[in-house]
Amino acid sequence: MTADSSDKEVAAEIRRIDGLIQRRQVGEARTLVDSLLMRHPDRTDAWLLAARTHQLGGDYRGMLDAARRALALEPKNPVARFTEIEARMHAGDI
Repeated sequence: MTADSSDKEVAAEIRRIDGLIQRRQVGEARTLVDSLLMRHPDRTDAWLLAARTHQLGGDYRGMLDAARRALALEPKNPVARFTEIEARMHAGDI
């Protein structure tokens, strides 16, 4: 398997997870994003999806942890920064 085909598979998996989140199928999305993160812990987009699944499940500490992991990977990512701030607000940190 080439790196290009692997990237395409990951992108397809991310689209699938995003679709599940949009349909509020949080349990299935959470399972898939956990699996994705085990295989690709360096993916900022996967950590942001994890943050969204935690948010939808009312787990704001989990949301904050996932947002911080995304921010650690890409400190200048505006979506990661916004997600971290939003998680801190929900968690009562600010």
